[in-house]
Amino acid sequence: MHLNDAGRMVHTKIANTPNYYLDVCTDIFIVMPDHVHAVIVLDGQGRTRRSAPTGIGIPNLIKNIKTYTTRRYIQGVRNNHWKPFLKRLWQRGYYEHIIRNTNDLNRVREYIINNPTTYHLDKKSE
Repeated sequence: MHLNDAGRMVHTKIANTPNYYLDVCTDIFIVMPDHVHAVIVLDGQGRTRRSAPTGIGIPNLIKNIKTYTTRRYIQGVRNNHWKPFLKRLWQRGYYEHIIRNTNDLNRVREYIINNPTTYHLDKKSE
């Protein structure tokens, strides 16, 4: 996948997520033209580096990523002529799956790695 400026901005935010949250890391991820796939590992409560140990959790982590990237995208529309979006930049929800073993992790990693090669097939079926 060849990312444009907006895609690189999203990629950077996800790649840097472990710099902002304790006990959170990204195992593997890919930014696609209209969605993202990621394996996010929580090795504890996932609290921010500057917060009390209240825990971030996946819902708030995803919300924070979507909020940050939406704000940055709006700046890109205003300042860099990025394509405007209608209503929302991100879809409302997200798909969450708890990976419970190595086989499942390997299957998900393979899916993420292969997603760019099958993306055009998904778009044809819409």
